[in-house]
Amino acid sequence: MAGILVALASLIACEPSSSDPYALSAESSPNQQSLTSRADDKGSSAKGPIVLELFTSQGCSSCPPADRLLRELKSQSDSSESPFPQDLIVLSEHVDYWNRLGWTDPYSSSKFSARQQSYAQLTGDQVYTPQMVIQGKYSMVGHSRSEIVPAIRRAAAMQQHKIELGFVIPPGRTNVSVEARIAGYSGPIVLFLAEDGIQNHVPRGENADRDLLHDGVVRDLKNASCAKGKCKGELDLKPEYHFQNLRIVALLQEPGGPIHGAAQLSPADGKKSK
Repeated sequence: MAGILVALASLIACEPSSSDPYALSAESSPNQQSLTSRADDKGSSAKGPIVLELFTSQGCSSCPPADRLLRELKSQSDSSESPFPQDLIVLSEHVDYWNRLGWTDPYSSSKFSARQQSYAQLTGDQVYTPQMVIQGKYSMVGHSRSEIVPAIRRAAAMQQHKIELGFVIPPGRTNVSVEARIAGYSGPIVLFLAEDGIQNHVPRGENADRDLLHDGVVRDLKNASCAKGKCKGELDLKPEYHFQNLRIVALLQEPGGPIHGAAQLSPADGKKSK
């Protein structure tokens, strides 16, 4: 693949627990306070993207409606007449704890199960699918539009910090070198490589004989760190990925906490995505 340099541009259960399905974390936590104190106020923005994370599985019969809703929300956000106050970044994270029940989800990873568990640890809830987590703060059943859309609007009020995002793919390499800049920030960030427009046939399990379509399938997830506003990390890039459908996403977030900044870009067109 030719070198590319882009200029800087961000329990197994299908039912949730009986606790509050909305407030995933407290308004203010030690993680939140320490993170925001390390980023300059001049880098804050009230109009950053809103991040939707869907924890899903091809082995769960309740998940296809949530997968479909995530695609619809992305399509609405990408349109010129978006109904949302800010752009949406959608991520579909396929957990692996359904794999022993008849079908091994080809997009699943223990990384995504662990990320979901890190959210659950804040409240003591059990994990379930499909679960939607919005801006690392609000949680609800992943196919409940009536709960998701209001939560998107609530998340729009959260303060965010601007992330300038760029990447390099050297010739012949099997990874993407990601660079980010966040004014005055030293601390952790989370990097994702996501792919849209993925479709496959499921021959076994709860979704046997169904063709499933996904957007925002997370192909890789890596933790990275920033020092004095500069962040660097790498994401794995495999030949079977459709390059034109890939997105690079960076989140300003400590484990299990709210998201205080987000950015994404599309490597194929070399510019920041909506």
